[in-house]
Amino acid sequence: MRLRLALIFAWTTVSCFVVVSAVFAVSVLPALLFYRWHLELAIRPETVRLLLLAAAFIPAYALFAVVYMTLSAWSCNLLGWRPPDRADLVIAELSRPLRNWARYAIMGHLVRVLAGTFFRSTPVWVWYMRRNGARVGRHVWINSLQVGDECLLDIGDEVVIGSGVHLSGHTVERGMVRLAPIVLGSGTVVGVGSQVGIGVTTGVGTQIGALSVVPKHETLEAGRVYAGIPARPVDRRVAAEPVPEVESAEHHLRDLVEPEIPTVFLVPGIDGTAELFYRQIPVLAKRFNVVAFPLPNKRMASLDDLVSDFAQLIRETSPGPVILCGESFGGALSLSLGLQHPELVRALVIVNSFPYLDNRVQLALAPRLTRLIPWVAMPFIRRFTEHRIHSAHTLDEDLAEFRARMRGVERDGYVRRLELLRDYDIRSQLGRLTMPVLLVAGTDDRLVPSARWARYMGDRIPNATVMFLEGYGHCCLINHDLDLSVIIDDWLDL
Repeated sequence: MRLRLALIFAWTTVSCFVVVSAVFAVSVLPALLFYRWHLELAIRPETVRLLLLAAAFIPAYALFAVVYMTLSAWSCNLLGWRPPDRADLVIAELSRPLRNWARYAIMGHLVRVLAGTFFRSTPVWVWYMRRNGARVGRHVWINSLQVGDECLLDIGDEVVIGSGVHLSGHTVERGMVRLAPIVLGSGTVVGVGSQVGIGVTTGVGTQIGALSVVPKHETLEAGRVYAGIPARPVDRRVAAEPVPEVESAEHHLRDLVEPEIPTVFLVPGIDGTAELFYRQIPVLAKRFNVVAFPLPNKRMASLDDLVSDFAQLIRETSPGPVILCGESFGGALSLSLGLQHPELVRALVIVNSFPYLDNRVQLALAPRLTRLIPWVAMPFIRRFTEHRIHSAHTLDEDLAEFRARMRGVERDGYVRRLELLRDYDIRSQLGRLTMPVLLVAGTDDRLVPSARWARYMGDRIPNATVMFLEGYGHCCLINHDLDLSVIIDDWLDL
């Protein structure tokens, strides 16, 4: 056992050293070439030449720093050196998640040492944090080099983090590394020299006074001022800009729902926007209450988090069990909710979905490659993959509508949903689904073997009906000749 742990430690150290050395070497090269070019300039008098060489140090260093930040973040993404969102990792076990966190932390520390002093408090530093996994809003000001574990940070718009603030997603306790995300709501101000523990969430407009300590897993109210050790409210509630909360939207929706009419919840696919239901919502609304559930773009959201949010939305908006209609990833989420909260589900309509995906290599590579691809290039990439997504008879106007609506997809949420599919597997639990389940699959689905999975699930779910859509592809709900309301009405005999 000791030999095995020694070998694991040695491999972790060597692999990190090799990557760090390679990243450093490639980053130094452009700066060296830039400086050598200055050395070779034939300038007279010699004094002017020496002054030019001296002045070249700063731009050469800046060039090195920018390249080093870029390659460091890119290497961590490519190699999967990212910590899990929430975990308690025993140090003595040297588990893979712990090793990935350690290498990620080392890479980030070296960036702070070699480049952070030059670029902190600038948009370049915020840009690096985004590249290294942080979800950061607009107009954010970060003036501290003690902000780490970027991929565990969710920072809203117009947040200010003062000098010397210690804020990271890990702590070491009793032989364990504990990891949890930190969420700073829009307008949060963290004062100079403060410490923010793991798992902390702040509301909109929260202020944390200088030299304060916020204990781990605390939730700070919106629009309030906190200070002290530990940080406690020191004011009466201050005015904050009104921000639309989910709860207010939920009560508004509940007021619109007619209790005597069945409610259909539409759950989108990997895009998460719910905007691709544009053809189905008008026809469904003639027979049902219709609620669409856009998926949150949280970098750290787990599948259980999505299920919990979804269940809460159903409770707040519907007086009784609802019909869930999930497409692709939305079908996986709907099946998961049906397993965890069967009392909320009247029936399930699962369109081109699956209980598990067996393309393991593709699933492992997809999130990393998607992070490396410039997001502005995604519309062009989708053009080349449309034959795998759409039905052969999809109208040109619907293809154009699909392209336009997909421009609103956010990278972080999209990648996170790809990551969630790596651990998604409910095959052994299908027999627990007791509500009526309609499994709809396009026979020409080239993206997912949905017809095969529909048969598989139909054989294992007690009250399942399988329906094949001849000639339809994966993204079939945008087709002009598909009416989901008729399918549901005929199936449930409403």
